[in-house]
Amino acid sequence: MFSPFELQGNSFGPALFFSVMIIILTFGAVLLFKQQKIERNGQLFAFKWVKWPLCLLFSLSVGAVTANSVDGNLDPGISLAAYFTVAILTAFILFFVCIFIVKRFSAYFQMTK
Repeated sequence: MFSPFELQGNSFGPALFFSVMIIILTFGAVLLFKQQKIERNGQLFAFKWVKWPLCLLFSLSVGAVTANSVDGNLDPGISLAAYFTVAILTAFILFFVCIFIVKRFSAYFQMTK
């Protein structure tokens, strides 16, 4: 079985990879913390650009999970074209639902201040 990130072998690669990832993510978090203005405390998003990647990643993740669920619940499985169709349609619809929800809740957050 192919599993590139398993930590059971005698390999030094996965430990080095995850150590580098920890350092990069920590450095990025510190940089974002330094850039945050104190006036933006308590808002729905501390950075305005975060909502687009967040909605995109959320919708793609749920689209993939939905396509996997459809594929796993059918005995012979589905074709690759049907798999991608389910994943892309779900992600597309969910992206716009996510944007609508974010706009709705950001309006509620702004009214409380």
